[in-house]
This record gives sequence, C-alpha cells and structure tokens, in this order.
Amino acid sequence: MNFKIKKISGCVPAKGGESNSNKPSASKKTLSIKIPILISLVIAILLVVGIVKAISHIDFNVFLKIAGDELLTDEKGHTNFLILGTGDENHEGADLTDTIIVASLDDENKLVNMLSIPRDLYIEDDVVGSSKINEAFHYGKIYYDNEQKGLEYLTEKVEDITNIDIHYRVKINFQGFKDLVDALEGIDVYVEEAIYDPYYPKDETVLFETFSISEGQHHLDGETALKYVRSRKTTSDFDRAARQQQVIYAIKEKALQTETILNQEKIKKLLNALKSNIDTNLKVKEILTIGAMASDYSSESITQR
Repeated sequence: MNFKIKKISGCVPAKGGESNSNKPSASKKTLSIKIPILISLVIAILLVVGIVKAISHIDFNVFLKIAGDELLTDEKGHTNFLILGTGDENHEGADLTDTIIVASLDDENKLVNMLSIPRDLYIEDDVVGSSKINEAFHYGKIYYDNEQKGLEYLTEKVEDITNIDIHYRVKINFQGFKDLVDALEGIDVYVEEAIYDPYYPKDETVLFETFSISEGQHHLDGETALKYVRSRKTTSDFDRAARQQQVIYAIKEKALQTETILNQEKIKKLLNALKSNIDTNLKVKEILTIGAMASDYSSESITQR
C-alpha cells in the first residue's frame, strides 16, 4: 500500500449539500448503522455459531464466510478502514479524535497495513479554518449540524491526505474502549520502553495525574490500557500511535479466543461495552465476513506506519 501526501484544497462539500465534482455524491455514501441493533444481531449469531462449534465439527470460519457479505474494495483489491478514538461526555473535548488510524486489508496476501495520522497535523479549509485534524470531526459536526456528516467530513479529509478511498469507519469513545478491554478481562502487551508521564489529563477539578508503566510484559485492565494509548507527554506522537496499533491487535487476539466466543457472560459484557459507545457504517453481514477473515491474520501480517 503506497501512501501519498496530497495538498488539501477545494475538497469540502459546501453547506447545504453541494459537493466537489471529484467527490462521490451523498447518495453513494452508506448510512451509518446504530450499533445497538447491529451488535445485538452479531452477538446473537456468534452465540449460536459458538454452540454449534462446540458440539460439532462444523468449521466456524466457513460458516461466517457463507453468512457474510463481500467487502468493498479499491482498484488494488484492498478494503480500507478508518478507526477513530474519541473522548466521551465525561471528558473535555469529547469530539476530538485522539486516535486516527487507516487500516488497509489485503485479503489476497493476508496483510494489513496500518497508518496512524498524527493528531496535530494541520488542515485548512472553509469548515475548520486552520486547525488540527483531530478537530475536524468536531468542527464538521457543528458546521453541518449533524454528527454523521461530521464523520463523513473527517473521512474525506483523511482520504485527501492519504490518497486512499475509505470504505468503512469505526468510532469508539473512551468509555467504550475501557469497557471493551475489561469485558475481555484485560489484554497482554509488551511495553518496549518505560513510560513516566506526570501530566496525564485527569478531569476539570484535578487537571493532571501521574501515569507510569515499566518496560516488559504487562496485563492491562481497561483504565490502564486507555492511559497507555493516550499518554504522550514524555514520548512522541509516533510512539503513542504505535501503542494504539499494538493495543488494537491485542484486543483482536483476545476477542477471537475460543474461550471468549463460547463464554456467554463475556459476550454479554462485550455487548454492553459496545452498544452505546461505538458508531460504524459496517453492515451486519460485513462484520461477519471480517470475523471469518480475522483469524487468518497474525502479528507478522500487520505493518505499522
């Protein structure tokens, strides 16, 4: 996957529905599906499949591939995702995207390329003026008076920067991230270099707290995992982006374990963690397809940039 940086200009749809001539029309955009219904259906299907898998010789992945829909792809056959992490209502700057990652899936060669967009990258147009890209969703939401159009606007900016067509997006907030990790009973990561951050943001009353973690193997709960991926005062934004990608992979590995899929209590906790905290334009059958494909990708399959 070749990433090219392009100058951003004249690419923002005018308020009221007009769009740039080289952008897809609004009618071609998939409407976002609210996650409570979507996740409920997926979890119910996974529970049934899990039971079938436990008592028979039916191949779990074959079942999902049959049930799923073919994913959208670009001219190279790649499926491209935009992964966004935001704050929640309990945090100042709830609409700022702390995490902006483009994940490009090459299913033919079983490869995933992940590119983190620096949150401090500046963009300039009529919507945001001159602002950091992590503010694009916030200003787009205000400008169009619509959250989904705010997400579409940010997606367009990422497409302009990377020259990559984004097919799907997933947005999760802080609370959903913490609850997701806790529902999995924690994740395992190897900390390459110790972190000491005396300026980790806390709340409006106590502005900062100290976050520290030693080098080596760690089992992280949701709160610690969030601090691990957000902290950057004593490391670079690139280090933080690498940690975010590392944690995404760790979550994927834990979620696909048989003991997770067959554990009804864990599934319920995962449902509760996701239903109010995630927004995506993926359809149910597309999620099933991704579930079938996920186990084919190892850590060696993932390239981080």
